[in-house]
Amino acid sequence: MGRLTPMTDCWNHNTAFHPEVLAAVAARNSDVLDIGCGDGLLLQKLTARAGRVTGIDPDASAISQARARLTATPNSRVIIGDFLTSPELDGQGFGLITCVATLHHLPSDLRSNAWNEC
Repeated sequence: MGRLTPMTDCWNHNTAFHPEVLAAVAARNSDVLDIGCGDGLLLQKLTARAGRVTGIDPDASAISQARARLTATPNSRVIIGDFLTSPELDGQGFGLITCVATLHHLPSDLRSNAWNEC
């Protein structure tokens, strides 16, 4: 049996699909919403490709980290709240909506509805 080499980069479900998400940004001036933005890593990457990025997450600690990460990016905003009920999202349209590693955190009835809408 051959020698095993140590892994230098571990697969991470939170970042594994970032390249696909970034490639999905249709136009430089598009608006993107990241549901469950966490600490803002994907938002930070999206700021280079989209006109405006908005992240929303119900976790205050994660939002604090995202705000710190995005301090120098004027085309971003971060909202603490629930994407289904946040008044800050009312009436807004987005060219792309992402939810990487988010659906499994929703209550089961909402997960079912989300899949039915796809």
